[in-house]
Amino acid sequence: MSNFFKQFPKVQYDFDRNGILQSMTDIFRHVKPLDNFIDESLGYRFYEIQDGERPDIVSQKIYGTPNYYWTLFVVNERLHDGYREWPLSQIDFSEYLDKKYEGVAIIPARPSVTTNTDGIVLTANNSLGGRFKIGETIQGQVSNATGTLVQKNVDMHQVVIQNVNGNFLGNSNQVEEIKGISSDDSVDTYRVYNYIDAPYQYYHQNDADKKAVSYSNAFQDTVSGRLSTVDEVNIKFITNRQHENDLNDERSFIRYISPQYIQEFVRKYENLINE
Repeated sequence: MSNFFKQFPKVQYDFDRNGILQSMTDIFRHVKPLDNFIDESLGYRFYEIQDGERPDIVSQKIYGTPNYYWTLFVVNERLHDGYREWPLSQIDFSEYLDKKYEGVAIIPARPSVTTNTDGIVLTANNSLGGRFKIGETIQGQVSNATGTLVQKNVDMHQVVIQNVNGNFLGNSNQVEEIKGISSDDSVDTYRVYNYIDAPYQYYHQNDADKKAVSYSNAFQDTVSGRLSTVDEVNIKFITNRQHENDLNDERSFIRYISPQYIQEFVRKYENLINE
């Protein structure tokens, strides 16, 4: 982004706090797209970023020069956070998913809470609240599988385990108790997923907008033995993989200044950024 920061003014700053001022680019200077700069219906167009295309390549294709790539970050709100919001290539995206979603996600059976006549909780079987310590070893009491607890999501009723050895049990045919080695806390499993394919969000199947419902609404109220089940007839879920794919696809659609207005836009932006 060297060309982009050339638009910014210089400021004097005492880096070493010794009274000696040094010149630096004021990277904190920010100007939003100009209100009423151009008619949006005429001045803005839309572009779908192709696999692996960098901002300078897009600028070259649109404007015939790579030098206007920085304008894409100015006129797209979500790109204000910089290059990390640019869509990943399929290779980079796959590597990103492998790293972010390593391991397995375990959904415990539905919590079973009992209280006394005063409403004080006596037991909360399978609740994740106050249970387990991040970083401790989790062990399956039947499978003897082990792994490190790296995340506990109480809202989604889900724990994430990495560095897994063996196979934790959690399916319609066989479940098990998992226990924290250092905390001695335990819950019964309901489902075990590869983390990338675990539920990101539950929703009602008749809801076209797929608005999120809590895990407590996703699970049936009936309890059979140690196992509570998801209402799989009416409740569906979006996986982490689907969620990430949707985000990356959404980032691929950007707007840009029409070539006939780009030089005027750049001139006005440079004037404002240096005021």
